[in-house]
Amino acid sequence: MKFSQELELEFFGRLLQDPEYISRFVEVLRDYQASSFAMEWIREELVKWNGKYGGIPAPEFWDSQASNELDGERKDQVLSVVKNLLKREDQFAEFARDQFLDFMASRNLEKSFEEGRALFQSKMDINLFMSKVSQGLTDAERTRFGSDPDKIFDWLEQRPKRESRRGIISEGLRLGIPKLDEQFVSRRGTVTVFLGAYKRYKSIMLHHCGFAALLQGYNVLHVSYENTLQQVGDRYDSRFTGVEYKRMVRNLITNEEAEGMDLVFEKLDKLSNRLKIQLCKPYKDTVNVTDTAIDKLRGTGWNPDLILFDYMNLVSCDRRLDDDYKRIELACWDMQELSKVRDVIVISACQAQKGAEDQESLKGSDTAGSVGILRAADNQIAINQTSDEYKAQIIRVSPVHFRDDEIISRDIPLNHELTRMCVCRDSDDLWNEVEET
Repeated sequence: MKFSQELELEFFGRLLQDPEYISRFVEVLRDYQASSFAMEWIREELVKWNGKYGGIPAPEFWDSQASNELDGERKDQVLSVVKNLLKREDQFAEFARDQFLDFMASRNLEKSFEEGRALFQSKMDINLFMSKVSQGLTDAERTRFGSDPDKIFDWLEQRPKRESRRGIISEGLRLGIPKLDEQFVSRRGTVTVFLGAYKRYKSIMLHHCGFAALLQGYNVLHVSYENTLQQVGDRYDSRFTGVEYKRMVRNLITNEEAEGMDLVFEKLDKLSNRLKIQLCKPYKDTVNVTDTAIDKLRGTGWNPDLILFDYMNLVSCDRRLDDDYKRIELACWDMQELSKVRDVIVISACQAQKGAEDQESLKGSDTAGSVGILRAADNQIAINQTSDEYKAQIIRVSPVHFRDDEIISRDIPLNHELTRMCVCRDSDDLWNEVEET
């Protein structure tokens, strides 16, 4: 695999301008050999500076350092490249970054393969060859996705970051449903489950949670076991822009709506937090599949604050079981462990027993495989709608149990607008928090 000069310039432009960028890639950069004298000199100075002081040097550093270490044509060559890199605008930085990591990972793998082949030819021991290749694969994955070593943080140094998150992250996730938020917030290290009958808005509610979380500063990972990437994306598009879902999927969008959508996405793109989507296979993929994906995401500098499992009944567990309810319970316990080990909020939804769609208000005992999920989940909230209410388009949410919060209102009608994936019109006020940040 090759890493072209244009990709190198794009990647190094970000390295010289973004201190977070250099901190994420400096270890891989130590093993990189640049394409020219100028770029290699810049790489060496970047690595030395970062190792000694951290971050990136001020623009004035480059002229001073080049004057001290280089003469004549080489100095002019280096300073010309530095000048262009410092003023280079972001054109395809993410692609260049990925190509750099792919290049370094493939180089590590090729090196291990050649070393293994040399050992096999000299020792005629296939185990030595396989061991080298196996280590190469491990090194390549670590290069591509990053490692997850134990880290020690300085308490005072972390103070600005802590304070920037107070009032947004630390209080817990609110859903923009006033009577629910008055008595309950989702906190890190907990699992909250929405209970709903068949086709009673469970997935839409989870999309709403993602909407609310993104506007409150959370990184969101939406794990879909049922819907396609297009469906998940379209639902979020509708919720954030207010364009009716059915018209959107048919591409019946007016020019005015298209302009409004562009403005919304421009605003969202300016947020430091992001929403990502993972597709999993129903009844096959476990919570560990998501846990492994998080390790890889962390290697890129992104950590989820909220994980949405859409939805619990479809998640597998590591043990083969004939009892389907037991499988769901163990999947819920896996989510519980994930929430605590990763220090994240986990929200999912589960199916009510058959016939529960005729219930006026769902209870914990109406959960399919109720006892197990009730034990494993910290909080459970029912989505209620009788047959008559379905005709009248009335939807209620009702807390079933909270582990730490007190239930005050057990019946909360939703002022919804489902045509645009909105379960509560009041939640549109969460946009005001984006305006303030």
